Amino acid sequence: MAGATYLFQPDKMYDPSYDSGDLSVQCGRKVDSFKLWTLWKFRGNCALGELVDHAVEMANYFLDTIRNRPGFKLVLDKFETTNVCFWFIPPRLRDCEETEDWWRQIHKVGPALKKKLVESGDMMIGYQPLEHRNLKNFFRMVVTCHPPRTKSDMDSAVELIEKYGNQL
Repeated sequence: MAGATYLFQPDKMYDPSYDSGDLSVQCGRKVDSFKLWTLWKFRGNCALGELVDHAVEMANYFLDTIRNRPGFKLVLDKFETTNVCFWFIPPRLRDCEETEDWWRQIHKVGPALKKKLVESGDMMIGYQPLEHRNLKNFFRMVVTCHPPRTKSDMDSAVELIEKYGNQL
């Protein structure tokens, strides 16, 4: 088993025993390297570089959008990849002291909000804790190179997170 707990969480909306990805090398993503190689061969160095640069630009746009927005709390102040990690804080918890109980409640937000987003058919976003750092469940927005994302995509993601998160 790969033991990638950030990918294979037990608190899913379906029976996790059907998820066989953790039983294989690279967590069921053996062909990802081949897909990357074919994309690279088809697009070439410059075009692939432009795709990566654009993904980083969109991740930075997402980061700047949520940085001072009510309800969003960054795990780190700055990111150097296309992953942006954050917590969504529902309105009922925003003006509360960040106690141990508060963090226990925040830990439950990730699974509950993801469930609403997935069941609505609007969005899929990953979340996970980082237990060795005592970080409760947080969201991980991964901005992909292909297909290229737009500012409108990033704005829609923020709006959907707020729409469903404000109901929690």
